[in-house]
Amino acid sequence: MTKNSYPASSNNSTRQQAGRLRASRWGCARTISTGCRGVTLIEMLLATAILAVALTVLAQQNAFGVQAALRAELETESALRCQSLLNQLLLENHLPVRQSQNSFADDPAWKWQSSVSLSQWPGLQLVQVEVFRTGPNERFSRTMLTRLVPVRSQEVTLRVQGERR
Repeated sequence: MTKNSYPASSNNSTRQQAGRLRASRWGCARTISTGCRGVTLIEMLLATAILAVALTVLAQQNAFGVQAALRAELETESALRCQSLLNQLLLENHLPVRQSQNSFADDPAWKWQSSVSLSQWPGLQLVQVEVFRTGPNERFSRTMLTRLVPVRSQEVTLRVQGERR
């Protein structure tokens, strides 16, 4: 008698019943010869867990991308506003002597401050402009530009020297 053979006295129906009994231990109601078809509960749970982990990783990567895009947008807007404001102040006939803080007309959340002081080099003054956005992302939107410019008139020099004392 071979390993998987049945006694010669058993008939075909006995073999089918034995096959069903053997297959039912593995959760399949079909005979071994036809094979089990379908997916078990453990396989479904495992596939669901793998899918959940993959979707979580993708969602985190998406969140990091959105945050990086927001940071880049705020930094760019801050730098453009700062450069524009510094150019505007340098084109005016007189520079603000004291430090001032104002908001932009188009968006009150964006603030700016400027200061003018004498530099360590004679005949030059230091102009500083800082632009920032108030709110939760303020640290990403702070830009400061500094420029040395020649003193334009004696009146401005006197005002700045009087402020230093």
